[in-house]
Amino acid sequence: MNEARSILTELDHAGVRVEQNGDRLRLDAPVGVLNDDLLDRVKQHKSTLIAMLTPHGPPPAEVQYTMKEKAMMTQASPELRRTVDMIKNMFGDLGGATVISVERQSEK
Repeated sequence: MNEARSILTELDHAGVRVEQNGDRLRLDAPVGVLNDDLLDRVKQHKSTLIAMLTPHGPPPAEVQYTMKEKAMMTQASPELRRTVDMIKNMFGDLGGATVISVERQSEK
């Protein structure tokens, strides 16, 4: 695992973006950065790298809104709706305070 962590650090410092998709890795690198030695090391530790990059935990639950929140959200901008969804996913139901608080912040 230490070698895989070292590889990810090296890739990051070299400006390489690493994405995991199922059992595949995608490397997006500046020209000339991915030499044969580095690619061999990535291939050798591929399964560990994938495990390190795989998100853990259950997917976020569907956000539930009170009637007051639903009424307010119909008038909210898409950006505000995304922000409220994110907050409710992180902190759960805050008794309608989420929408009101975020709405007030967006008015400033």
